[in-house]
Amino acid sequence: LADLSELALDGLSMDELTSIVHSVERLRRQCEAVLAQAVDVVDRSGEFRADGHRSVAAWGRATCNWSVADSARIARNGRAMAAGQALAEAGRAGDIGVAQLDEFGRAVANPRCRDAFGESAELLVQHARTLWCSDFRQVMARWVALADADGAHREHLDAHEQRHAAVSQVGAQVVVDAAGGVIQGEAMREIFQRFVHAEFLAD
Repeated sequence: LADLSELALDGLSMDELTSIVHSVERLRRQCEAVLAQAVDVVDRSGEFRADGHRSVAAWGRATCNWSVADSARIARNGRAMAAGQALAEAGRAGDIGVAQLDEFGRAVANPRCRDAFGESAELLVQHARTLWCSDFRQVMARWVALADADGAHREHLDAHEQRHAAVSQVGAQVVVDAAGGVIQGEAMREIFQRFVHAEFLAD
């Protein structure tokens, strides 16, 4: 693939098109990895502040006209690669997909997960290489839950502490609004379903 701008696709066989797709995909993976690493170097240097940018993501938007989502995603991925040598090597080699690299970026963005990532990076990268993308997402979700067990507990505690309920009349309607912890919510849902079933039997 010497010059993609001159590449003619019409009339090629399925095998030829498949070969081109595989080649371009590997190149895309490598470009995403190098891009993320370059942004991370800029981030760690702090040089982006010289132009008045508050963050490296803002610098990326100004420099490359990235969207808000893309600039944040690329910066996250760079930090993830810096946190795990195995991920950096696999990314630069084009061995893992862009979607898989994004999963690493989202997971390592959690400070508690970042601390645990180094010792798990090699195994997780191996899963990223071999599993279907949907299966790998499940693996990462499970790993995040284990690595951030305290965070998950904190979320449940916050939900309980911030519980609230209100019943109000809005015109001809009565509006019920409530939020709380999972355990209490499940108990209330079961009670509500029993009353619904009783009304159904009565009708």
